[in-house]
Amino acid sequence: MRWLITGASGFLGANAVRALQPRAEVVGMVRDAGSAPWCERTATGDLLSAESLAGAVDEVRPDVVLHCAALADHRACEQDPDLAHRLNADASGTLAGAAASVGSRFVYISTDAVFDGARGWYAEDEPVSPTSAYGRSKAAGEKAVIAAHPSAVIARTNFFGWSPSGDRSILEFFTRELSSGRRVPGYVNYVVTSLFVEDVIDSIERIVEAEEHGVFHVVARDGVAKADFGRLVAAEFDLDAGLIDDVRVDGPDRDLSLRSDRLGHLTGTAMPSQAEGIARARERGNF
Repeated sequence: MRWLITGASGFLGANAVRALQPRAEVVGMVRDAGSAPWCERTATGDLLSAESLAGAVDEVRPDVVLHCAALADHRACEQDPDLAHRLNADASGTLAGAAASVGSRFVYISTDAVFDGARGWYAEDEPVSPTSAYGRSKAAGEKAVIAAHPSAVIARTNFFGWSPSGDRSILEFFTRELSSGRRVPGYVNYVVTSLFVEDVIDSIERIVEAEEHGVFHVVARDGVAKADFGRLVAAEFDLDAGLIDDVRVDGPDRDLSLRSDRLGHLTGTAMPSQAEGIARARERGNF
């Protein structure tokens, strides 16, 4: 099977390339040639150029497009919501349409931020309720993808792990800062169901192999506040949890935990916990 993975120089895309490359033909799509040396083969594509995106898909003619590329910086999205929409929604619809035109399957990486976090444990079939520019752009991307490619997969997720740069994940934040003996803040009123990134990729591969479509929540089985995640990291890596200071996110409490009912039904097994994911990350080692 041939996969085209967008955002191959980023956190999720790089991990997808590394996980899938040993057992599939993988082409990483990047904006700048040479920016993803872990890819055996790359194609260039610019999210702001519909022509280049369609050209990359037509050149590679993949069996599956895994669309990881996005503007994921929440602050940048708030500062320029129009750019966020162009990158996260318009470009996603363009790619999905290009994939449909050559008969490729399409997986769109979405986010728990399409919900408002008012109560948590959102199911796949609940209406979205984004409150941030990032969340709104990703929710718009979901609509654009389904309109262009009705049999696409929407994979809503939140993940942690090791990145090529070493500074793209909450896991890397806590291990780096606690290993250096620095005090760090940990949010007590911001809960997520974050999944180890390799488990995210494995789950997506199973969804694709089963020829499923529609919305899947690809997340851990437990919801954990960010402060408690830091304490789980400290326990696994034998670091000082006393360096974590409990703080609160400004504004209302946020519980963005997701239910993964469809994925559990597909696999027949419970998703890993966040503690189990952290243990796997320690065993796996850096990127």
